[in-house]
Amino acid sequence: MSAPGSDDSTHDERLMSASDAGSADTGLAPSATAGGGRYGLITATACSATFLSILDAAVVNLAFGPIAAELPASAGVLTWIVSAYAVTFAAWLAVAGRLSDALGHRGVLVAGIVGFAVASGVCATAPSAGVLIGARAVQGVAAALLLPAALGALLAATPAQRRGSAIGAWAATGALAAAIGPAVGALLVQAWGWRAIFALNLPVCAVLFTMALVAVPGRGRARGEVPDLWGAVLLSGGIAAVVAAVSEGRSWPGPLTWMILLIGLFAIGVVILRSFVHPQPAVEVELWRQRRFAAASAVAFFLGVGLFGYLLSVPLLFTGPWGLSLLGAAGCVGSAGLAAMVAATVAGQVVTEANARWCCAGGMLAITAGFGVLSSEVFGAGRAWGAWAVVALLLGAGMGCAITALSVITAQAAGANGYVAAFGANTTARQIGGAVGIAILAAVLTSSVFLGDFHVLFAILTGAALVGAVLAAALLGEGRAAAAVAGAPDERSASW
Repeated sequence: MSAPGSDDSTHDERLMSASDAGSADTGLAPSATAGGGRYGLITATACSATFLSILDAAVVNLAFGPIAAELPASAGVLTWIVSAYAVTFAAWLAVAGRLSDALGHRGVLVAGIVGFAVASGVCATAPSAGVLIGARAVQGVAAALLLPAALGALLAATPAQRRGSAIGAWAATGALAAAIGPAVGALLVQAWGWRAIFALNLPVCAVLFTMALVAVPGRGRARGEVPDLWGAVLLSGGIAAVVAAVSEGRSWPGPLTWMILLIGLFAIGVVILRSFVHPQPAVEVELWRQRRFAAASAVAFFLGVGLFGYLLSVPLLFTGPWGLSLLGAAGCVGSAGLAAMVAATVAGQVVTEANARWCCAGGMLAITAGFGVLSSEVFGAGRAWGAWAVVALLLGAGMGCAITALSVITAQAAGANGYVAAFGANTTARQIGGAVGIAILAAVLTSSVFLGDFHVLFAILTGAALVGAVLAAALLGEGRAAAAVAGAPDERSASW
């Protein structure tokens, strides 16, 4: 998630005109889109939906041991519990945003909540790993519906002068969910078992369903064209095929691996070509014509590779060779999350369009250094608490700075009226990178005593972070100023 940087007045100004367009979605003037009480309820609904979708991406990271004990499967298969969510979440974000524009924020938000609840119920009662993975894929689609519909509803109700603060609160909610997700998962698993992770979503979704119906304005009739649903399906399959080829490369015969990889790349290529001609494409190809935005998304991809690979592998070290409890492992992971939140808050006050390039590059270099320490012999069977403190600080500070800087760069590159679409595309790039990071983890961590493999994994993640740092320094130079974008607000300003 993006880190809040909304107190910066320039950032507020950059986002105001998109707020005007978003408010037009409800047919009300920006300054009168919602009364004080209703606006507070809309904000709570949007932030809660975002919290739920991001939390469930991170909450299962410490539950692999208990899940494997009850639903026996290989490590490669079990990683799909996370990968399936990330793949469908990434593939459906753009289409979900366009559905929200065409059908109304409330309808799509409610559909996402219902879908998320049903999928959570199936996850909580899954009799096999295959059923659990399938339900997680559906959860990812539902989460993709939640995120843009929640943000769109919030923007439509927010006056222009308050839009920056609203986005800050919304983004901070996502950051909080990512930071505390492992701890929440550990608490639930330790108290009631891994199925409680998903069962808890049911009452939460019931409350959220009621809040959405009461708070979010409806739309009398649909407007706009139906987005490219087939493109989203094909994109999901293409990404999944690439991830499968990477993660199962050791166990599959060589020709089969290459065939699956080529099929996945071909499917992704078809979606991209289709997006150039479809009026409501599954991929925002127009944004990729801008060099700075394309570079920012490439950096986000490599950030996702490292972030997801780290979040899934480090708990294995803590609960395996280090012998920590689930809660102890969650505390260690949470310390880096806390550092990320603090760094993001500070960076939000000081990062500008002029220095965002170097803040992003510096953040990626800090991540590179943290992964470098994790790949060294410092981390072995013994509990190296001093080294972990350094790593947590490096990774947390690096991620907080890099994500905040990418948020500013994305907003500046896209312009005021394209910010939300650009944010969604950048999030998609990070989620795809995350799916690849998990695939790399599955390909590398194959043995039960995996210290050597662990070091190999983090050597790979070190390289990925370093590539991101070089791209940030080389390609994220100043582009056109968003404030210079003239003309009327784009009618697609709330799309993804």
